Amino acid sequence: MTASAGREVAESGALRALGLDSILIINVKAFVERRRQVEAQLARFGLSGEFVHVFDADEITPELDRRWFAGSELNRGQKSCALKHIAVLERVVERGWQHCLVLEDDVVDIELQVVAGILVDNPVALGDGVDQNDKPFLDPSVRERWNDYG
Repeated sequence: MTASAGREVAESGALRALGLDSILIINVKAFVERRRQVEAQLARFGLSGEFVHVFDADEITPELDRRWFAGSELNRGQKSCALKHIAVLERVVERGWQHCLVLEDDVVDIELQVVAGILVDNPVALGDGVDQNDKPFLDPSVRERWNDYG
């Protein structure tokens, strides 16, 4: 087995452990450093993803703008992001995937720490570690259900 084939087998096993068909990352072609950062973070957990580069802001034609954003107040970057999300959804449907993790290229490390915790059967608590800005739940039943997770 080649190194590349071995890596693909390991990645597919890690994806299966997460219950995922794939990982898609929304990225602007010119944001090479962000792409490298996400690749490095995913690789730490034996994962890789497919980068989605369609519909960068400079690729939005007047026709696309009229079709999707008639009367919109969004700027070109926001429109690009929205169209990239649509492209991701189309890709998921075309490929028949049921479970796909979609990340943007500015994903922070905490999400990947959670993924790593699941992979090694050591769930990571979701929180910022700073309690003074936390707000209590007003509904006691919601608070009790939430406490069951912590």
